[in-house]
This record gives sequence, C-alpha cells and structure tokens, in this order.
Amino acid sequence: MTAPSYQINASPQPEVRPTCIGPGAHNYPPPKIPLLPVLTYGGLGSEKANNPSLADIPHILTSAGRAAIVLALQHAGITEGDEVLVPAYHCESMIAPVEHVGATPVFYSVHANTQIDMLDVERKVTSATRAVLATHYFGFPQRVCDLRTLCDKHELILIEDCAHAFFGETNGRPIGTVGDYAIGSAMKFFPLFDGGLLASSSRDLASIEQFRASIALELKGLVSVIEYAMRYGRLRLISLPLRITIAVKDLLWGITKKTMRGRVGDNLAPPSSEGGYALDPYWIDARMSRVSEFILSYSRVDRICERRRTNYCRIVEALDGVPGMRPLFDQLPEGVVPLVIPMTITDPATLFPTLKNLGVPIWRFGEYLYPQISEHVCENSVYLSKHVFQFPCHPELTDKEIDWMVETIKSHAA
Repeated sequence: MTAPSYQINASPQPEVRPTCIGPGAHNYPPPKIPLLPVLTYGGLGSEKANNPSLADIPHILTSAGRAAIVLALQHAGITEGDEVLVPAYHCESMIAPVEHVGATPVFYSVHANTQIDMLDVERKVTSATRAVLATHYFGFPQRVCDLRTLCDKHELILIEDCAHAFFGETNGRPIGTVGDYAIGSAMKFFPLFDGGLLASSSRDLASIEQFRASIALELKGLVSVIEYAMRYGRLRLISLPLRITIAVKDLLWGITKKTMRGRVGDNLAPPSSEGGYALDPYWIDARMSRVSEFILSYSRVDRICERRRTNYCRIVEALDGVPGMRPLFDQLPEGVVPLVIPMTITDPATLFPTLKNLGVPIWRFGEYLYPQISEHVCENSVYLSKHVFQFPCHPELTDKEIDWMVETIKSHAA
C-alpha cells in the first residue's frame, strides 16, 4: 500500500515551535503536519468551559513547565541535602529543576502501563526524602490518591506533574488538586509561544515574585505563533501582509541577539520555546508572555477536549491491527483528555527514521534517560523510552492531515 502524496509544509525551514523529540531532531526534515496545536480562527472564543483544567486551580503563569517545578520546590523549601523521588521514565526538564535547587533526584520504578510502582516509591523513602514528583503521562492520570496517602504517612510534599495533563479528572477530582502543587505545560495544549503554570489548591503562591520579559520577546512571540500557523496553511487571510512582518522580525531579532548576547545568557527566549529541554535559570522567575496569556485565556477549552478525544479514538481505531504497533493504553477512560497517542512499536529503530524522513510528526518522550537509568533500576522505563512513539491528536489537525498520517504509518509499519 502506498501513502498518498501530501505537500503541506514542504519547505526545508526548521521548526520554530518546540518538537520535544530530543537531540538530533535537526537531522530530520520538519513534519509535514503540525505536531503541536496551531493558532486558528476556530480555536478562539469566550464561552465558559465545562471541562475542568489546571487553570481552575489558584495558580501563577510561568515561562515553562520546568520553571514551575523549580518554583514549587523553592516554595516548599526543598534545598541542598534533600532528596526528591522522581520517575525513572522522564525527560531532562523534569530532573534539571531538582538539581537546580541542590536536591538529589532519586529514581523510582513505573509499571509497563506507566503507572507508579507504589512499593518501589515506599522503598526509596529515606530520612532525607522531602518530596515526590508524579507524572500523568500522556494525559492518563496516575493513582495520586494512593500516593497522597503515602506522602501523608511520610510527611512528604506531593507535586503533580501535569505537563501532559492540562485537563481531566482523577478519582472524581479535577487533575492537579490532589498534590500540594501541580505544574502544567500550557504550550503543549494551546498554540502558545511560551508558558507553563504552577497551581496549588492548598498553598498560597502569592509570595512568588515574577518579572515580565522584554517587549522584543513579546513581539517575537506574537509573530512566531502566527508564523507557525502560516507554515501549516492556517490564517490565510492575513498571511500575505504578515510575511513582510516576519522578515522584519527575523532581522530585528538577529540584531537583538547580537546586542544582548552575554547580558542575559545565550538563550534570549525560554529554551522550551526554542525546542530544547534545558533549564535556563534566567527564565525561572519569568511570567508567561502577554500574547501567550491572551491566547490561553481565549482558547475554546471544550472544543480542545472534545476534539482531542475524538481524534485519539479515530486514529487508534484506524491503526488497529497494524503489524508491529499497538496502543500503550487499552482504552480512553471517560474524562481523560490525551496529550498524544502513545503507541508501542516492535521495531522502533527502523520505523522511527523512516517516518521522520517522510515528515510524520513523532514525539518520543523519555528518549534520552539519565545515564543511571538501566534495566536494573527500571526495566519498564528503558523499554518505554525506546519503544513508545507518540503521534499528535490535537484539535487543529484536519481530516486530510489525519488521513495522510494514518496511511503513511500503515504503509511503512513492519
């Protein structure tokens, strides 16, 4: 079977939005369809949302999810000599914040379905343990109520890592409300230039001081969001005049980088906005840019939730029975709003470069684990990092884009 020809985003220009697929991504051509949400006319509105989200909890807006983790740790008083339990299945942006505050990350195991190994968590608790970070992988909730009980027993801080789960419920409670803190990565669910979120339903965050980024960054953010949408054929009515604006933006941004280099470090925008995992201390105390905050405030949340679930089910059903490929999760529970579609791949070493070179958008969470993570530490984490691909299911995918992605995957799977 041969996949149909598809020419959207045939340009060789590099991505300007983060792809979160790890080092070496620049060796592949840009995806032909968007991995992350793009700004569209239909995505904005002012209607009140019925779906619960992290934004419903008292919160502050941050430059990125990794910055929110740092702020949570600092707010909880975690510092040098303390230990923080973190999942062995992780990415750098989850661990670097722990090291930044001087604490030691201690890795606990996860099961094959990404659920926390509660017995291993309890085994890893010592007199130095101060907190546990629990990740709701791909939008599917962890058993955080059980973990809450364990944390209360040992007087530990519970941080819900909701970078993959901005919406939804767990055990009948809105996601993010069980932990002492919840962190979110808004730019994974909304068409933003930057932005994370630190929320807490039990702790006052008012004492956390933040600053606003420069006007230059604000303008870059605005144009970058529009540029990303234009690259994938959206916002056509305003595309022509904006091409001149984008050219001017690129020129001015180049001048700004030259004149400010060394004054605020090498990154003049949050690393997450440039596609990186690194933690730049400069951006920890920065607030989300105004353009991202506006889009976040006026995005149609119910549409996002409904379409993510619909696209997830449609794509999983279309890929059912494809050799060498199966969903990581057997079903999509009620109330779960998925970030992506995680698929377990039998032969990832062959399929990954094939699909990437064809322009299929793939996210590989945990592709590069910390060196100390071996099969002895957590066999499941090593397997998941190598064998699980994530394909997009965001609401701005068109029917044509979904059909092309499905047919391309099916025609090249083992």
